[in-house]
Amino acid sequence: MSLAYSPDGNSLISAHQNAKIYLWPAKADIMADEMCSKVSRNLTQREWEAYIGYDINYQKACTNK
Repeated sequence: MSLAYSPDGNSLISAHQNAKIYLWPAKADIMADEMCSKVSRNLTQREWEAYIGYDINYQKACTNK
């Protein structure tokens, strides 16, 4: 029903008809840091293409893994 950026621009906040509010990372580096804290490996080429896209060159998002 509604979408807005956080004051610092780092997050998107969405309000839904189900009366829930969601907070989403709005910047790629923040998303990568969050993802890397939850998984133990980098995406495979196939996963990258499925979730990131074909038009963005593959790269390791989790540089410490």
